Amino acid sequence: MNCTQWHALLDAHLAGSLTPAQQKDFEAHLNACDDCQHLYTVRLDCRMLDDAAEVPALFASSWRQQVKREEENMQEPDQLPVRRRKFLNRPWLRVASIAAALLVVVGGSLTLGRQLGMQQRATDASYDYAAGYSMPYQERAGTPGLNSKQAMAPAEMEMAADHSAPQSVAREEADATPHAATRIIRTASLTLSTRSFDTDLAALETKLLALGGYVENIDLSTQTRARRNADMRLRVPVNALDAFLEQLKGMGQLLSYNESAQDVSEQYADLETRLQTQQSKMQRLQALLEKAGSVKDLLEIENEVANTQYELDSLTGALRGYDSKINYATLWLTLQEETVPEAQGQPALGARIRAALEDAWAATKAFCEDAAVLVVVLLPFAAVLALVVFIIRIFIKKHRRKNK
Repeated sequence: MNCTQWHALLDAHLAGSLTPAQQKDFEAHLNACDDCQHLYTVRLDCRMLDDAAEVPALFASSWRQQVKREEENMQEPDQLPVRRRKFLNRPWLRVASIAAALLVVVGGSLTLGRQLGMQQRATDASYDYAAGYSMPYQERAGTPGLNSKQAMAPAEMEMAADHSAPQSVAREEADATPHAATRIIRTASLTLSTRSFDTDLAALETKLLALGGYVENIDLSTQTRARRNADMRLRVPVNALDAFLEQLKGMGQLLSYNESAQDVSEQYADLETRLQTQQSKMQRLQALLEKAGSVKDLLEIENEVANTQYELDSLTGALRGYDSKINYATLWLTLQEETVPEAQGQPALGARIRAALEDAWAATKAFCEDAAVLVVVLLPFAAVLALVVFIIRIFIKKHRRKNK
């Protein structure tokens, strides 16, 4: 007899219901096993206690229930109740768990991505929203540092440039020998930071007009922390560009500077040559037009005159464009307002508590809103998931019926 068999006969021995053969084997093992002797002694002592004083029924019932629960928890999976094993072994439960996890991940990701996108768009909008000043220079009105005469200056200077270009072309037409002068297009870019934005902007425009230049385009915007920014395209007489740049560099803090020069002498000379060729062709066509003897010849010559005149206009316009770029350098100027940080002391305790409560309320409100959005996002997925689980359960039931 081993210990397990002896344990099984212990209660029967104490109750006096063993057969003589079982009693003999029981006593033989008890004399040979020290562990069983110790357990037997404990059980006898407990029985003596039971005989001496009766345990309350409520305590005995609670104790037995606790022992049963611990025994069930210590059982192997195979020894679990059949109903519980069936529930845990259902395939649809595993599928539903995986699907629920995927549902939460996908829905949370979509909501988080959408929220980040909204925050990014809000940041971009707050960083570069227009302050109502983004317009061509000629359309601005009421801006500090400008008046009606200054607003009309660019148009007048543009007309002056247009009138000066034909005069230069006419002078070149009078001379049959092509000019060999070097023609350079100068371009510069400058970025300044200033704490006196309005004053420096007005002073800049005043100096530019005094030198004979004009503002071709200006774009005023307000960035984060109420910092203003002015992006301007200025046209400066080429002989006054260096002096104007020196004045600008002393106006505020220089952040960046770049200057380039492009030699267009060959392109300009080519246009002059082509213009002279077309002018000579026009003179010959005018002579042929006077000698035309038939209507057919007259129509052909007039058609050729029209084509030649178109070429003359195109070449003249190209030369005017080059003259404007050569005589007036292009300056890209960015004027940024530098904000002075305000000195802030330590807030009072009441203000700190109020700020903390406001932040907590805002966070709670945002969490509730996000939770509501997440629930709405999950509803379509949950409906689809429920339908899939229902179909899988029907399929499993049919499969089990066929197997039975």
